[in-house]
Amino acid sequence: MMPILLLILFLLPAVFALPASPINEDSYDLDASTHAVTNTSEGIWQPPLGIGWEIVLLAPPTTYDDKIPVYDIDVWDNPKETVDSRHAKKQKVVCYFSAGTWESWRPDAGQFPDAVLGNKLGRWSRGQNVERWLDIRADVVRAAMSARIAKAHEQGCDAVDPDNVDIHDNNNGLSLSADDSLNYVQWLIAESHSRGMAFGLKNAPDLLPSVMANVQFAVNEECVQKGDCLLYKKFVAAGKPVLHIEYPKGDDINNDPVPDEQMAAACAFMRSHRFSTLIKNMDLDEWVQHCQTGLTPVHPGQ
Repeated sequence: MMPILLLILFLLPAVFALPASPINEDSYDLDASTHAVTNTSEGIWQPPLGIGWEIVLLAPPTTYDDKIPVYDIDVWDNPKETVDSRHAKKQKVVCYFSAGTWESWRPDAGQFPDAVLGNKLGRWSRGQNVERWLDIRADVVRAAMSARIAKAHEQGCDAVDPDNVDIHDNNNGLSLSADDSLNYVQWLIAESHSRGMAFGLKNAPDLLPSVMANVQFAVNEECVQKGDCLLYKKFVAAGKPVLHIEYPKGDDINNDPVPDEQMAAACAFMRSHRFSTLIKNMDLDEWVQHCQTGLTPVHPGQ
């Protein structure tokens, strides 16, 4: 018996030293977790880790893929009928709006006085369309954002995707700090939850530890490009999804697939950490390339 016992003791360290099984790439497909969405005890939707999704913001989508569980669309450009039609297909709808910037083309643009407007966002301010950072401390800004969240609720949105909450990390011209952004995000979360909608933290990974328990998912742009995807490690360990977008083509807007090498880099955290990764054009039109091996780029509406 002693030789057998010694053999077992010898083998145990090797057994526990074996690496964990890698995530099966095929287990993450457009049907993965389709409609396998859960709800919290408060009735707020909690999307599962690794859920498939699509985001189209440039204009209302011309077509929808009924196999995709979640669509992220603009709250201004898509009426309640669109949300209802997605619900009829058992899909969830995330409604996008900018929570940290003034956009000159929005219907409520006149509600923001000059005193709350900061620097322009150079990339997105073109021609008559101007975008400027907002003083998120101002009551008038919060009143307008509360109305936007109410609009999302009235349209039946399951969650909100408030953009530009990382205002402290940009040249805003308003002397806004990380504490200002955190206070604002916490307020946005409360506003969303009070209306029964889930909340996705857009970018701002430095704020994530302070709000992780209260947000249902994260939306990240270009963490592979920026090298900060590992900041979401604890978030996915908690079972919460990262809806992740990479823009390997940069400012080039076209329907060409990205090379295999770029695709592999963009999709690395989908494989290692179950990110919900999409490859998109920077303007977030309908062109999309999914990470699954062998899946060709999708060109809806063409």
